[in-house]
Amino acid sequence: VISVQATTFASYAMRYTSLMSASVLDNSNIFAAIIGSRMILKRRYSFFHLLGALICFIGVLLNIIADYKRDLIDPRSLDDAYAELESDEYPDRVIGDILAILGGIFFGLSDVVIEVLVKNFGGAHEYLGCVGLFGTFVAIVQAALFERASIS
Repeated sequence: VISVQATTFASYAMRYTSLMSASVLDNSNIFAAIIGSRMILKRRYSFFHLLGALICFIGVLLNIIADYKRDLIDPRSLDDAYAELESDEYPDRVIGDILAILGGIFFGLSDVVIEVLVKNFGGAHEYLGCVGLFGTFVAIVQAALFERASIS
């Protein structure tokens, strides 16, 4: 369920922000996985792991700031046809950024939960079978609720 929700957030993010922004911001799964595995699995990380996560975090912050500033600037004041086209296509970049970050967080938490379930409650085969069965059901329900107009 968490993985399906993460995919839903990530796909909705693509509607509001560019592919580059959504891809970079989806890397927030690294923070969620590190924090989740530290709290739940009691994992320890070396200085270099944390430094890599910090560099990734700085990249995510810079991307959010750039999208926020881009939303504030009137593209017609710039003499750039691409910027004007991009602002018309993605007028609400910050909403897309938030959805991409939520998707990344859910992906990271999903990875931690999957590791706990596979390690403590069964093997990989049982997990993959349950993901296929329940993921399909959850995706159908979400599509029926949120994509009704697109389907019909």
